[in-house]
Amino acid sequence: MIATLNDGIVIRELAERDAPRLFELMNRPEVRAFLPDRFASVEEMGEVIDWLRGNYGKAEYVRLTYAVSDGDELVGWVSAGPLPSDESRRELAYCVHPDRWGQGVATSAARAFIDWLRASGLAGELDAEVHTDNAASIKVLESCGFVRSGAFADRESGASKFLYRLQPLPSGM
Repeated sequence: MIATLNDGIVIRELAERDAPRLFELMNRPEVRAFLPDRFASVEEMGEVIDWLRGNYGKAEYVRLTYAVSDGDELVGWVSAGPLPSDESRRELAYCVHPDRWGQGVATSAARAFIDWLRASGLAGELDAEVHTDNAASIKVLESCGFVRSGAFADRESGASKFLYRLQPLPSGM
């Protein structure tokens, strides 16, 4: 387990049992509006979870994705991996089930994950891309100390996005 948040919510490794709930989450229209990933079946989601789990423990990971869980129920995920607009940079990404929107779960999970990444030496600078009309996610990023560093139109979707950056902590902190 990476972290215990408020009210018994934890950040933990993904498990095969998470595939149905993760598939349901990623296919909700209000989630799909902001995320590019599409999955055809629960079985495909299980294969993705297996691949993601294969990155655990690697200093040179491709993408680290962990479950945000309330008891045994997956309520979201947090991730670090290549920034879609510049894959040479690390991206913080997260998603929380709409039933949990507005409850501080995304902010708490993102902060705890950033702390864990830094303490583990797995990320110095972090970036994030966010749709310009995703006010809730912008609030999460800014609450975590991210600063807007640019704006652009996504090459694939044409969506207007902001780029955010979280600077590394000064040495000795």
